Amino acid sequence: LNLKYYKDYVSCNCEACQNYYLQIKEVYPDICEFLKNVGVDPLKPFELIWDEEGDSFVYFGCQYLVYGQIEENYKEIIDGIEITQNKYFHPSTGIEEEHFILDFGTIKLKNIIGGKN
Repeated sequence: LNLKYYKDYVSCNCEACQNYYLQIKEVYPDICEFLKNVGVDPLKPFELIWDEEGDSFVYFGCQYLVYGQIEENYKEIIDGIEITQNKYFHPSTGIEEEHFILDFGTIKLKNIIGGKN
């Protein structure tokens, strides 16, 4: 189900999301490798919660949808970034099959897109 979900997924086109897509693999390769290993496309987050800070974007929540089950109180730490299950603070998925949301943050990426919102 993960493969189909990410194949059909349409990414957000806003400036903050585009900025994230352009840098996440280079700046956080180990997190991206972890996401790939659980069947997730790192360039297709379910939701990004962000704000601007100077010439950077701060991503407080980087959320990814994963089909299947996850152990209670799951936590992984990669490059000092905590990855956990987000049980309640995400948009509705509208999906009936068993799934969960992985969430990590806070990360900061330089604004390489340009303009201001």
